[in-house]
Amino acid sequence: MMDNYWTRKATSRRRLLKGGAVTATAFAVTGLLGAGCGDDDDDSNSGGGATTQPGSGSPAASPTTSGPKVGGELSYAGAEPVDGNPLTSTLGGEHEYHWQLHDNLIAYDQKAQLDASRSLAEKWEIKSPTEIVLTLRQGVKFANGETLTAEDVKYNIDLVLDPATKSAARGDLSPIESVTTPDAKTVNLKLKAPSASLLTLLGDRGGMIVSKKALQAGMKEYSTKPNGGSGPFRLDNWTPKERWAVSRNPEYWRKAGSTQLPYLQKLTSRFITDPAVAQAALQNGEIQLMPISSTDKAKFKDFAFAEFNGAAAVTTWLDSTIAPTSDVRVRQALAYAYDRKSLSEVLTGGVEAPAIGIITPAQWAFDSSVQAPNFDVKKAKELLAAAGIAKGTKVKAFSLGIEAAKRRAELVQGFLKAIDIDMEITLGDASQLVPTLMAHTHHMIFASMSMRADPHGILGLTIRKGGALTAGLPSAPDVDDLIDKASQTYDQAERKKLYTTMQDLISNKYCMHAWETYTVGLIAASKKVGGLDTVFGGEGKPRFAELSLQA
Repeated sequence: MMDNYWTRKATSRRRLLKGGAVTATAFAVTGLLGAGCGDDDDDSNSGGGATTQPGSGSPAASPTTSGPKVGGELSYAGAEPVDGNPLTSTLGGEHEYHWQLHDNLIAYDQKAQLDASRSLAEKWEIKSPTEIVLTLRQGVKFANGETLTAEDVKYNIDLVLDPATKSAARGDLSPIESVTTPDAKTVNLKLKAPSASLLTLLGDRGGMIVSKKALQAGMKEYSTKPNGGSGPFRLDNWTPKERWAVSRNPEYWRKAGSTQLPYLQKLTSRFITDPAVAQAALQNGEIQLMPISSTDKAKFKDFAFAEFNGAAAVTTWLDSTIAPTSDVRVRQALAYAYDRKSLSEVLTGGVEAPAIGIITPAQWAFDSSVQAPNFDVKKAKELLAAAGIAKGTKVKAFSLGIEAAKRRAELVQGFLKAIDIDMEITLGDASQLVPTLMAHTHHMIFASMSMRADPHGILGLTIRKGGALTAGLPSAPDVDDLIDKASQTYDQAERKKLYTTMQDLISNKYCMHAWETYTVGLIAASKKVGGLDTVFGGEGKPRFAELSLQA
């Protein structure tokens, strides 16, 4: 009998989840795709897992014995999304909005275990290593009134795989060769080769199913008016620069026990960019949730806390297509100039661990033995001299304009000054981040790369050739080969070895990035908010369907 990778249990996962959580990067877009070390959980399931523990701060509100209250409006401080269409979205901070409105063909739980009770496919069967048959849940309604059928699924997957769509999820679904629909409730997936990552990655953007009719009305239109999903909420209003407001989907199919989800009647994200303004709004009851810095936790003594470690790798993207960073020695010199320990201590009080690679401590594939360039000014200067770089050479860097990002960029500016490189900082907003990366106008892009439930999700998007966000990276066929081999290997221990080798090449041979820290997502919440222990998904991004407001 074939070993079923996707349902096999008892593999290692690193994760620390305290008191429920919502990551700071999920609410405030601090990087390209968007928290460190978790405890080993050797009893967790394959594909990763999460554990819940009492928070170190005030406890979250507990449901009453009669169950969570249905109704009420919860407001929180959030970052404005750029694209409401999951098929074309690129920013990691947009997931929280997509999941409010859409469901996944195959979903996973907080341990990143495939979970049919959360999925549009009520069951799936692996007929062979390259053939998967899915049976769809019946009676699921989209927000536009259409009923889910196999044709909707095929249309979505075909769009994602079409290069013209320019979907960030194309790499996730690239193992799929074809989709056939023998009847309205059956979807057959034929794969090009075995894929250990595919089913888990159908729980990401590529597997969020939108009504075919809604997409045919216009992909660009759906980006601003995304009301064709089957998720727990329906979009009421999206006011640019102000708020995103949704209300309870009265036809939602999921239940918690005998109670139809979601619990909340209304959910509003207010686009508050100033932390001081958000804090005042939380304290006076205008909002019930907000992301906070780990260094500010003492300011929120009367609130419940939620924390997630390792949700993203903070990094600087180094463009290899423009001089002087086209020379790998220059990229290596920049990486050696980064004092990651100082970044951690100055920016986070030492809470965020220095990063060593793209795979975070929250993922089963994390390997603490991975080596990245360590702070060494002398080594950096030697590399610059060998590359013939003159003192005072200028480089351009792009950073978000929010205060925390500016402070980070200014610290790095000081690091580079110590090796006689002058860094010019350009500030912008989240909507400019990806276009700037694609334009090759800056040598350095300050970013963060949010983790996925399976490592291939972020690697296929940002590292492997052909990924939607690989602009500026050098050609690295040996890296691509390792990524492909790991994706097709069902032995998780072997996959981890392949990823370790790959990370060494990324950080040292090619020096694609200068790593910084692993983020710690932290929120403060009113004690009236129930269900915080349900809010984190298996990849460290928030879900709101099981949050409630208690009396």
